[in-house]
Amino acid sequence: MASNSIASLSFTPLLAPNADFLSIFVTLLVVHAILAIFFWRFYGYAIGMLGGLLLELLGYAAKVKLSRNRGSKDAYIM
Repeated sequence: MASNSIASLSFTPLLAPNADFLSIFVTLLVVHAILAIFFWRFYGYAIGMLGGLLLELLGYAAKVKLSRNRGSKDAYIM
């Protein structure tokens, strides 16, 4: 646990790898959204995939936010 016991994590997430994964998932989300428009027969699969990519994207965005201030509760609310 942190020395001041304010933070909920015992580690500070690194900015570089989480920013890399964030950019990868943003790119995949955009590409998959474009493909979902062209291949209209697979909307069920596309909705599931877009939902999963969006949740991953929000998780990595929260880790990027936590890398600056580990005690910030705003990233946990995301």
